[in-house]
Amino acid sequence: MKSINEYRALVAVVEAGSIRGAAESSDLPRSTLSRAVKRLETRLGVDLFDRSGRGLEPTPAGELLYKRAREFLSDIAASEAAVKRVEESSDETLVISIPRTAGQATLVDAVTSFGEAHPDLDLRVLATDRYVDLKADGIDVALRAGRIGKPDEIARRVGEVEWGLFAQRSLDPDEPAEVWSHPFVVVTTQNDEIIWPFGVSLEESARIRLRTTDFAVAASAVSRGLGIGALPTLHAADDARRLFKGAFAAHVELCVFFQEESRNREPVRAFADHISDQLSQRL
Repeated sequence: MKSINEYRALVAVVEAGSIRGAAESSDLPRSTLSRAVKRLETRLGVDLFDRSGRGLEPTPAGELLYKRAREFLSDIAASEAAVKRVEESSDETLVISIPRTAGQATLVDAVTSFGEAHPDLDLRVLATDRYVDLKADGIDVALRAGRIGKPDEIARRVGEVEWGLFAQRSLDPDEPAEVWSHPFVVVTTQNDEIIWPFGVSLEESARIRLRTTDFAVAASAVSRGLGIGALPTLHAADDARRLFKGAFAAHVELCVFFQEESRNREPVRAFADHISDQLSQRL
């Protein structure tokens, strides 16, 4: 609990630019905020703020932790809200979790078209790369890459996403080993884990020129020559060149997960059917 309060203090101070401003916006004493930030710095062993000026400017470490803390607190708030809705939920409400960094545009369109086809059903959609616990987080159905789930969860395959290695059209290496001499554009999860689905590992010596959690940013960067990138084929720009399909190719399953006790709930079945139909047409 102390760690959460420290992260809340960090976010408040960064956004306000000072301890005083954070105290005014959060209704917490300045001493409480100051101690929370100092505890966090002591535990991590780094300075999170530059205190040489009149205000407080986050250091590079502080800026990085602020971004992660803000996403973390946002996920906690969304999970708490979902749990509070569990008792209130009925067959007229469906709580859905979708990954933030896997086929965003396609999945969002499939989900919203489901809402369009079911006007009497209320939808709550949580977009996160965090592994959600269906029961604990109050989630009815979750779209995930792969089949990893809990024993009381049922996985239904609804499609798959093909991945390839792409580069700017002008880049045309002669053999796979040559790709490692070029910089890379990588897509990561919110936890900064690189998404690399191929059997051939990403070499440790590879230069990572751009990291992003957004496939559209990665696709644009690849097409403009910032680096080579692993992308779902549905995200790659039309003018990008696909490299060595035989060596760098992967098919990642997309599955809908729901709890055993929900398998006969009509909105859950209808959602799984709709997503399966939509993704079969789009992927």
